[in-house]
Amino acid sequence: MTDSSIEFRSDDTAEYYAVLNIPRDASDEEVRRAYRNLAQVYHPDKHQDPEQKQRAEQAFNRLQAAYEVLSDPVRRQVYDVYGKEGLDAGFEVGTKLDSVEDLKKKWEEFKRKQESDRAELLSNHRGAYVCRLDLSDPRATLAGHRPLFRGATVTNSIDTPVGEADVFYVQGNAALRNNMGAGSLIFGYRRVLSQHDSLDSNVVLGPRPSATLTSTRQVTPYTSASLTTSYTPGVGTGMQLSTTRHLPYNMQATLGWVVGPAPVSGVSFNVSKRGTKYVASGKLDLGPMTGLSARLVYHINPTVHVRAIARAAGSGLELELGAGRKWGKNTLGYVGSVVGTQGIAVKGRLVRGGQTFEVPITLSPDYTDLTTLAASVLLPPLAYVAVSRFVVRPLVRWSRQRRERREQHQHAEAIRESLHKAASECALIEPVARRRARSEAAKRPSAGLVVLDAVYGKVEEYLAEGGPQQRAAAAATAAAAAAAAAPAAAEGSDLAAALAAAVAAAVGTGSEAAVAAAAAGGEAPGTATATATTAEAERSGSHATASASGREAGAAAAPAAAAEALPLPPPWLSVTTALQYLVSESKLTLHPGVPKKNQMGFADPTPGSADATRLLYVSYLYGDKVFEVTVDDTDGLQLPGAGEVVSETAKARGLLHLGAAAHGVTDLLQPAAAAGGSLAGGGGGGAVGSPRGGVTPRPVG
Repeated sequence: MTDSSIEFRSDDTAEYYAVLNIPRDASDEEVRRAYRNLAQVYHPDKHQDPEQKQRAEQAFNRLQAAYEVLSDPVRRQVYDVYGKEGLDAGFEVGTKLDSVEDLKKKWEEFKRKQESDRAELLSNHRGAYVCRLDLSDPRATLAGHRPLFRGATVTNSIDTPVGEADVFYVQGNAALRNNMGAGSLIFGYRRVLSQHDSLDSNVVLGPRPSATLTSTRQVTPYTSASLTTSYTPGVGTGMQLSTTRHLPYNMQATLGWVVGPAPVSGVSFNVSKRGTKYVASGKLDLGPMTGLSARLVYHINPTVHVRAIARAAGSGLELELGAGRKWGKNTLGYVGSVVGTQGIAVKGRLVRGGQTFEVPITLSPDYTDLTTLAASVLLPPLAYVAVSRFVVRPLVRWSRQRRERREQHQHAEAIRESLHKAASECALIEPVARRRARSEAAKRPSAGLVVLDAVYGKVEEYLAEGGPQQRAAAAATAAAAAAAAAPAAAEGSDLAAALAAAVAAAVGTGSEAAVAAAAAGGEAPGTATATATTAEAERSGSHATASASGREAGAAAAPAAAAEALPLPPPWLSVTTALQYLVSESKLTLHPGVPKKNQMGFADPTPGSADATRLLYVSYLYGDKVFEVTVDDTDGLQLPGAGEVVSETAKARGLLHLGAAAHGVTDLLQPAAAAGGSLAGGGGGGAVGSPRGGVTPRPVG
């Protein structure tokens, strides 16, 4: 499967709404009006150049498909419920959804999936690994007079379903303590006899072989009982009875009685209660191992919990206090301190996918050692912070970056084609976007909305790498140098053209043609920046690299080796032209609930990434102030009225240069008086007049 054949799935029921930039509850008239406005630009008959005509045909087909569905009430209803797949399958909204054959196929597929899920749930591999360390005397340990490892225990089990009601399982146990080891191997069989009865049998092979048979029955909806019989050579037959009862208030009680043999006979009682944020339990054992224990687990939030355990037995008293955190769906970490008559210890535990790894570390054999006691209390939280910050987070970050790089390599060619398609759509609306930008700039200083810089995708990386700050500074420096080098007698239009071309070259959006035109000084401002604006539609991140990638991806005959040698496309793209085209009467509206990646002039720069956070960054000029705003992929956006004022004069001035390079609005590069108003300090840092139109952006700083 090649990258070009990869189908990028989106929000299937929102794509057509994004193409027309209308809300999901848009009326029929709003659908028609949006279609007519876009058709005036994307209709092939509006373009004479063969290449532009071909681009328009591709974009218009996409526009036409959206309109044909959303303008038909029946098809639109099916699309809202089932998406494009429902339209392709011929679904209807009503009593008739599928044919008999389709229903049979879906039922068979459902049964297969159900059986597969059931087998996956029943088949599991569990393991527990415990390694006990002794650091009560580090000097003696380092000198070799005291062993570091005190003991180790390994337990592994595998359950395998056979048929509908049968399960075979194998379990192995191994233990090492005081240089003495032991182990056993268990083979078992479990069968569900009926809805209320089950049978379990196993054989233990090892130093003390035995055979066990357990029968369990659901006596009532709230009570279950089990009977276990066993035989051990040299010991005899044993029997155990137990019953479990569900009590009111989310409580449960279990009573167990070991009838024999006599040396191990005894009674145990266990009760537990589950609350919304806690689980509490207590257990009493009477017999050879008489003891009392209590346990409390409190969940501070869905990922963090604290745990307290108290045990009292013939060997003494023991207290444990610790905390755990959940990372992802299958990973849980825990650290705690244990204080008792056996000494002071800390323990760490990691649970991952059914595997448990635990390391108890003895710090002192004397529980009255206050220094060690304080260390045992402070060590677990410090260890948690250290492991979380210096081990877990770097590993998670490395794993995510590695996965993203693999996805980028896997989908690189398809991403280039998608970006090239978005750049082609922007090239069609570029002349209209430039006219609207010039019209909006003429309304300054009291109004006028001009999009200076807009980036869609992994915006956090774009901003972290300098993004608009570095490019804006480069633009301001280039414009100042061009103005200083221009002849004093040059006309205003020639100077503006030189400024725009210099800015375009500085930010990586210009081309040799634009620079040559600026040097010649004989073209109009719009002509001098036309090529730069076309490249601006293709840039993303390091915009020169993205533009080259987009252009080269459009060549169908490019060799595979050359495609592999191309740099990876950045995980963002410029949408400055696409957003400026949507500006009307000094307002820009993006509707909530509609993914922006499906809009005309947009593309998904990170397909295949399930956890990618796609954002939209916009810097814009309204009146005499420059603003910045970042929104989520499905969040709505109303401009003006959103964002924060760019208070840094140099940054605001640089963003104005970016807007001038993108749209050819050279008035933004002239003194404010020449544009009918003034920008405070020449960079949008102050206010002259106030915005009109009923909406005033929120100043910050």
